[in-house]
Amino acid sequence: MLFYMLEIYQIVFFIVRICQGMERPLVIGHRGSAYLPELTLESQSMAHALHADMIEIDVCLTRDNQLIVIHDLYLNAISNVQELYPNRSSSDGYHYVIDFDLVELRNLTIHERIKPFTNIQTYPLRFPWSSSISFSLSTLNQTLELLLGLRRSTNRQYELLIEIKNPEYHSQHNRCISCILISTLDTYNLTESTDPIVIQTFHIEELIYIREKLSRRLRLVGLLTWNWLNESSSNYDFYRSEQGLQNLSSILHAIAPNMELLVNFNTDGSIIDITNLTSLAHKYKLAVYPWTFRYDTYKGNFQELIEFFSQKVHVDGFITINLIFIGVNVSIASDDSDLELPIERRNFSVCACENSSIINIPLFECELPTEYLQDCDNQTCYATTAEPTEQTTTVMKLILPSYQCPDENYMGIYCNVTNDICAIYEPCENYGICISNKSLPLEYSCQCLSDEYSGYNCENDNRLCKNGTCLHDGDCIKERISADNKTTFACLCQRGYDGTRCELVSNMCTNITCENKGICRSSHLSWKCHCIDSTLYSGVYCEHQSTSLTIKKVLSQSFVSIAIAAIIAVFLFVIIMDVLKYVFQIDPIIGERRMMKNERMKKLSDKNKKRKKMMENYVNIAIRFAYKNFSETY
Repeated sequence: MLFYMLEIYQIVFFIVRICQGMERPLVIGHRGSAYLPELTLESQSMAHALHADMIEIDVCLTRDNQLIVIHDLYLNAISNVQELYPNRSSSDGYHYVIDFDLVELRNLTIHERIKPFTNIQTYPLRFPWSSSISFSLSTLNQTLELLLGLRRSTNRQYELLIEIKNPEYHSQHNRCISCILISTLDTYNLTESTDPIVIQTFHIEELIYIREKLSRRLRLVGLLTWNWLNESSSNYDFYRSEQGLQNLSSILHAIAPNMELLVNFNTDGSIIDITNLTSLAHKYKLAVYPWTFRYDTYKGNFQELIEFFSQKVHVDGFITINLIFIGVNVSIASDDSDLELPIERRNFSVCACENSSIINIPLFECELPTEYLQDCDNQTCYATTAEPTEQTTTVMKLILPSYQCPDENYMGIYCNVTNDICAIYEPCENYGICISNKSLPLEYSCQCLSDEYSGYNCENDNRLCKNGTCLHDGDCIKERISADNKTTFACLCQRGYDGTRCELVSNMCTNITCENKGICRSSHLSWKCHCIDSTLYSGVYCEHQSTSLTIKKVLSQSFVSIAIAAIIAVFLFVIIMDVLKYVFQIDPIIGERRMMKNERMKKLSDKNKKRKKMMENYVNIAIRFAYKNFSETY
């Protein structure tokens, strides 16, 4: 009996070593996990709980240069920003992250992604966007704290794949987002290629700048796509070529192309062939992480797609919303690829009983158990009944039951979920009518409400007056120009706004006059008169004067009146005296003038007498000076 148990132990050990040595592609959680609103701390935590190897996040800068974890440059698709800040939108109607401070963004409530300016959820089968549960934006600092905290509490490390959103856009706003990102990572001492941080962006030149100018050793990943998508100014056609990949091999650790660059697909989702991009990348030691694998948008069998990319294309990782263990032999006997059941993890259990030896291998982890006979039933397993038999090994597989609904238009366990593509995705916009037709490439068509809408999904709104034509709640009115027989529009702006589309904030001081030298200053939708001295003037228009100023004004006016009266009196006196003297030959002051003249003559006579007396007493004295030249003597 002991001999056979040792044989079983060797078999178990051999299987475990094989399992542990198997290389599998990395599972990279796209924006955290798809089961909660994207990029929230809760979504990232769930991705870690589902054993994602790496979690992909995006970062943008706020007005006060804080790194916020968000996918878009604007806030309208995932938050209630229009409700909280209705007057803070740009001219295109969007609320951009870079126009808000961090303290303002913390007031927002985050929900599942919707189409901006509508209540249509982008992915209908995900977490309901209208849920009352409050989620919040997170900063990069909080995300790094979560990374380090979960490593300590779970003793398991995941990595962060940080995407820098549109570095060129931030440069236009005089911001170096890469510099701020590197500075933040330096604060947490995350600087080496062995640290759990990977940086990616669509702007390849930004990655070159990080490697060469900022001299960073962190792992870098270049996002690749088609040039016509205008994700950045980088030339993706060149970087996908062999020469381009060779140039990138000294800069990057990996490339992350959209999966359509690795495999050519039919319109029905079936695979035509494989491109050479993966083999070229591997030739120059570049890993390949394609994006994005979504089970809720892929038309074919999602599990077969994963296995094809893993076993045929030989990718090194999947950027996916499905946090499943890639490479495990999991059999799913169901046509519903979005049907998922929780999987229980177990350790090995080995029982050697009579003529059977069964080894149960867990689905997700190959761990060597500490006790091999812990699950044996001692009542039925006796050493005396054990017989030498051929050992067999059974690998446990996940078998999900297949539910075939009587009505092919429904699916699910209870056949209560419609599989009509129009009902599931509601692809037609602007109130277009969706018509299911499985003979079409997309299995549906949209009948637009009128000729004012166009596009396959009626997504093009060609109306002159539509949502967003007139900003800030302005009213759009159609006008017909008789000369050209053309129809145009005019915007009736709300108070405080001006411009062709009500995009300008009006000067509210245009018709306001502040009294007493007050200055009118315009603020958002209001105005205020600023008095030159608030202790002397008050009132809306600075029209009220203080009591002290009134008294001062009265006194000053009184002194002025007295002075003017005195001047007038003197002037009249002079005129009267001249009239009496020259007209009537009457000189009222002739006696006083004669008296004054006599006094002057007397003073002059006395002065002459004194001078004469002094001259008589004067003695003539002659003084002779003799000059001596001292230089001759000495």
